Amino acid sequence: MTTKNLQTITQKSYDRIARQFSKSRKYVWSDLAIFLAYIKDGDKVLDLGCGSGRLISLLKPKKIDYLGVDFSRELIKQAKANYPDRKFKVGNALTMKFNHQFDVIISAAVFNHMPDDASRRLFLRHVSLALKPGGYFLMSNWNLWNDKNKKGVNFFTKIKQQLSGEEFLQKFGVKKTDLARGDVLTEWGQDDILYYYAFTPPELKRLLEQTKFKPLKNYYSFDGQRSTKFKGRNIITIAQKKKSGI
Repeated sequence: MTTKNLQTITQKSYDRIARQFSKSRKYVWSDLAIFLAYIKDGDKVLDLGCGSGRLISLLKPKKIDYLGVDFSRELIKQAKANYPDRKFKVGNALTMKFNHQFDVIISAAVFNHMPDDASRRLFLRHVSLALKPGGYFLMSNWNLWNDKNKKGVNFFTKIKQQLSGEEFLQKFGVKKTDLARGDVLTEWGQDDILYYYAFTPPELKRLLEQTKFKPLKNYYSFDGQRSTKFKGRNIITIAQKKKSGI
């Protein structure tokens, strides 16, 4: 299975589950509250992978120029219905064409969906190109090493053989040999899957430094507090685009 196939499967799944997904994302995790410290009034902010627009409630205290972008057309429809006074558009982080336009880019639970190093570096290069020099990239990723996360690596390893059986293969065209360590497939309902990669903070730091970002904060978090690899819910990452850019 190719990188493009995994991305296409994930995109189509989000299109099909958009309404249910939107209903399941009615509040903002407290882990993300730290993002507000890096956003000031008047900033141009890109919410990359905005989904149904739930981060708008977090950003409400700030007077910003907001744009939400997501690769799921159906999620963008949900976002426009939820927040008709905000700007949204369909777009893909791997192909977007913004040129030093934003002071801040936020990406919550999106980078996990990039299935290999090439797509991850491309994602970060496009983020850097879209940011103004010195701009901030504020990112969260699911901590899929959490030992209680039912879509995490530990749980997935236990059912990997089951998911790689004939029934799963026929349904989604995915085999165990398609997946490397850290790759996770989560079933949504009975008919859709979402691909995730289980990052660690050192991996994120390496990728950011390779794409000329300066990591400022990079840690496991649970309910807004620093946590550990096997207890944290999210990995929170704050990075700054170097003044020289890419």
